[in-house]
Amino acid sequence: MNHVDTAEIEQLLRAFLTEMKAWNDRCQAESSDESGGLPDFRSQRDRLAEIVARHCTPRDLSCASLHYGEPSAWDPEEQIDGIEQPGDGEVHVITRRAGRMSSRCRYEMLRTDERWRIDGRYYLFEDDLVIADFIAPMLARRSEALLQLYEQHALASFAKQQHLLGLVGEASWQFDTQTGMLTFSNGYGWKCQILGTESEDFCTWLWSWANEASNLPAETLNAALWLRQYGEAHGIRHFVEMSLPLHEVNGDFIATVASGLLNARGHYRGPYEGGAAYLLITDESLPELPAQMHDELVGRFKEYESSHGHENRRQALTRFLSEEAARLAHKDGHQPPFGPDEGVEVEYDEQRRISAVRMTVTPGSRGLLGRVFDWISGR
Repeated sequence: MNHVDTAEIEQLLRAFLTEMKAWNDRCQAESSDESGGLPDFRSQRDRLAEIVARHCTPRDLSCASLHYGEPSAWDPEEQIDGIEQPGDGEVHVITRRAGRMSSRCRYEMLRTDERWRIDGRYYLFEDDLVIADFIAPMLARRSEALLQLYEQHALASFAKQQHLLGLVGEASWQFDTQTGMLTFSNGYGWKCQILGTESEDFCTWLWSWANEASNLPAETLNAALWLRQYGEAHGIRHFVEMSLPLHEVNGDFIATVASGLLNARGHYRGPYEGGAAYLLITDESLPELPAQMHDELVGRFKEYESSHGHENRRQALTRFLSEEAARLAHKDGHQPPFGPDEGVEVEYDEQRRISAVRMTVTPGSRGLLGRVFDWISGR
């Protein structure tokens, strides 16, 4: 095994952390500007892409959410606990950070093009729990089979969610885990299947069939168990593994696919302190999606796709649904529930068609925009 120059490894890592902290602090300052204007998110993403290109293995950040805040998640003064070499051309750097952002991390570095590059950062917890953050490798996060399922069902699921949102609006909700009944303060109520839960503390997805601590009734787990069997039969590990980091798949992404595969009437995200439950509405008493709503959405997408010939279908679908989310936000008399500091600014041409969309997405937000960007990005 070839000898590794540990001084070179440390120097490269600290250079990367220094640039990332400077990027974080600049973005945070722009988002805190009290002038009232929106930050230039394209410029922020471009600056991030330049840093990643200099220091990391190749990855596509075109649809990645921007993560920054105070205090910064990047610290050039992280203490290095050790440098391991699991094989030729691969190095793991274990770091420790004290203070408010106390954490342990493993930076994985690969030697490519005659130089070392950072391939991923992983947070290390007790009980051997390892969670990748957004700078983790982009490849193989989601299988091609899973992405194809999303592409197949995203439009129909999105239309169902528009329809459901029109029925329940901002009504408060309750869910009885024993009966599987989801009820709203405006009188609606439907039987549901429990798909799983998101944890904001650990940034993970947990399938309902793996949630033994909650003692969920077996009859509410049928949909999740069906998806597990589907995953086993089609080689989709995301349907089989008990828990997954949210940067790979989150509840909205899973529910979007599940809604299509199981021909459900829609899905509902029930937020609670520390996370959210994802419920698949299979109750046939929920009024069906008006055919014209789905046909209109498909028609608009086909027109959009034909005018964006330079993009592949998945890219076109991602951008189209982004603009549809923005359009929903500006419908007369209705405002979808944004998270803190989230918002949409839309420009229209003389014919009142959308000409530009700018979205503010709070890092780590679980508001509408953060969730829409998560489940449509496919990253």
